[in-house]
Amino acid sequence: MPLYRLRQAGFNWFSFLTKFLLENGFTQSYVEPCLFYSNDIVILIYVDDTLFIAKTQSLLNDILSSLKRSFHLTEESDIHTFLEINFTTTSEGNITLTQTNLIDKGLALTGLATAKLVSTPATTVLPTTVLSDDKDGLERETEWHCRQIVGILTYISYNTRPDITFAVNQIAFLQQPKTLPRTGN
Repeated sequence: MPLYRLRQAGFNWFSFLTKFLLENGFTQSYVEPCLFYSNDIVILIYVDDTLFIAKTQSLLNDILSSLKRSFHLTEESDIHTFLEINFTTTSEGNITLTQTNLIDKGLALTGLATAKLVSTPATTVLPTTVLSDDKDGLERETEWHCRQIVGILTYISYNTRPDITFAVNQIAFLQQPKTLPRTGN
């Protein structure tokens, strides 16, 4: 087993766990190598955090007991947050995914925590505003870090808010955005 905090430790851990899962009948996803599945269980690995989803509790108990024979595990019975995604289970058994903490962080970074809500950002902001890169050295309209905000918004749009993907992609190419006055109609 690799030593913790060495450069190769994460890679070695993932290789060791991958070998174990493949030997126990799981298939590794070709598209997402951190995703393993069998008929009734899905396992998602991110560094040293692992999310198990099973059709029944007994299937989950079986795979966990099998893993505990080879690994030291810290187990949480109910998931509330995984990779900045909040999981809420309804009484009917449905799971709702939200990222309110990350959205609040993004709003705080931009100074927009008290801004008014807009139902469709792409149609209310883009027609009245022209965005441009600040290549000519003009002072930026705002002092927030565009790349960090676009990264947060991209992560949110991929995971829980596909409705904002178009608007996020419209601003993703900008390095230092500024608002230009519109000329004409």
